Amino acid sequence: MENVNISEWFDTEKIDNETYVISEYRHWEETHCYLLNGTKRSLLIDTGLGISNIYDEVKRLTEKSVTAVVTHVHWDHIGGLKCFPEFGVHSAEME
Repeated sequence: MENVNISEWFDTEKIDNETYVISEYRHWEETHCYLLNGTKRSLLIDTGLGISNIYDEVKRLTEKSVTAVVTHVHWDHIGGLKCFPEFGVHSAEME
């Protein structure tokens, strides 16, 4: 993996031309979120802890519209969900 940029909070690595992993190594949870850039839109899988604004980090990596989805609703996966106007959560965990 190629180190793309290290911000104050996030470590971002490029996996391939369309895929990035955005990690929060500065917290003991060491969360990882994945940005997949499609031809028309981008998808962010999980949004991390919410300590820093992951939306700003994502917008540095894509100019496309981004939809965020979470694998499950634990706090270390949904913290940045509030930054995304378009998001998806499994119906069983919507509340």
